Amino acid sequence: MNKIILPLLLFFIFSCGEKKLEELVFVHSQPFKIKNIPSFPKKYQGKYGSLNDSSHWLITKNQIISHDINYILVSKIEYDTLKEVLKKLNITKEGNIHDSILLKQTFIDTIFNLKRGDLLKKYNGYLFVNTKSFESWTVKRLKLRKNKFLTIEVLVPQTVDSTYVVEEISDTTQIENNTSSFYLLNPNKKDLMNLFKNHNQYYSRILLKNK
Repeated sequence: MNKIILPLLLFFIFSCGEKKLEELVFVHSQPFKIKNIPSFPKKYQGKYGSLNDSSHWLITKNQIISHDINYILVSKIEYDTLKEVLKKLNITKEGNIHDSILLKQTFIDTIFNLKRGDLLKKYNGYLFVNTKSFESWTVKRLKLRKNKFLTIEVLVPQTVDSTYVVEEISDTTQIENNTSSFYLLNPNKKDLMNLFKNHNQYYSRILLKNK
């Protein structure tokens, strides 16, 4: 029984922690031919919380660090059996709910770091966060409104006009033994902004800045 519980619990933990969306990749950092800035502007630095869950971002001078929190409900028997394993995975006990145990795990990930070669640009009132990915770049567009609401926008591959696509790349993931398609883009500044103007072409979320 214990041999069954452990794999199932670990699968649940790590599958819940994986929240990444498939992103487009770019030939150059974006916007192309716009100068890099050396750090995040002071007004952007701080801690931001999600409006929908307990996840949050910490923006420092050089980094963006994400914290995603998962809550897991297990039986007391499962908890007693896996107590030592859970400690190693940084999973803590939050409390009891009837006959079950509520567990908490925090996933911490540095999703942007200027010191490792990522690039930051400012254009038309937006910050463009460029993360190096092998020989290409992934891009997020940020906007802080009323010094309180941080909007994060990421272009979605399935909806982008094929005229912008330079190359389609296939990648086989070993975990699922499945093939995913990634699209390489090389837009100029005008084309990039036009892509973001179409709300059907990007995923957006809003974080609230903590006081």
